[in-house]
Amino acid sequence: MSDGHDLDLLLWFRDALGLVVPGDDVPPRAVPRSPDRSGLLADDERVAAAGRWAAWWRAALAFAGESQRAEAPAGEGQLLAWVRERAVVHEAIGVPPGFAALGDVPSLRDAVVRLFADARRDLSGREAACAGALPRRATAEGHRGLAALAEDVARAHDVGIGAVRGAVLVVAVEGPWWRLVGPGVVVCSSSAYGDDAAFTAEVVRAAFESALRA
Repeated sequence: MSDGHDLDLLLWFRDALGLVVPGDDVPPRAVPRSPDRSGLLADDERVAAAGRWAAWWRAALAFAGESQRAEAPAGEGQLLAWVRERAVVHEAIGVPPGFAALGDVPSLRDAVVRLFADARRDLSGREAACAGALPRRATAEGHRGLAALAEDVARAHDVGIGAVRGAVLVVAVEGPWWRLVGPGVVVCSSSAYGDDAAFTAEVVRAAFESALRA
């Protein structure tokens, strides 16, 4: 699965289990809604599960951003070593089907393992969500509007156009929502990205400029 699809998977689990996760960097509810599977967690397990999900989300988001910004090394040997290293990091965050990294909160891990097949089937049927979930790289070589935006950012910061780079991670959540993940990386809602020109420009500019300020 792509990193973006990983993020939609985490949001599916959160909503299906009815976890209440506060935080400015936590997206609104996913769309379409996940089925209600909140009964898989007891009331006294919810606080721990929500806290562990928040840590999982932030780690997965950081990994997705790093994956989009990282430059793969040249040379077959170096590339293979880099791919293996990234796989180890990914595994430590929590990946299907066993989600071993969630073992510190067994109630969450057990629920996620049990729901994984349903989540995968549900997400695979959401063509629009799956397409929007793929991380979209924002570069000057993109379509004309993004190229013009990149040129404007380059002029404003007095840098060459090649220095203007960024990544946008798109997730299927409600409303026009976005947050800065880290230098050069923004996560936003698929419902507005690409369809709302002003929203798209705001998101991409934030990605470009945050990278230059880093």
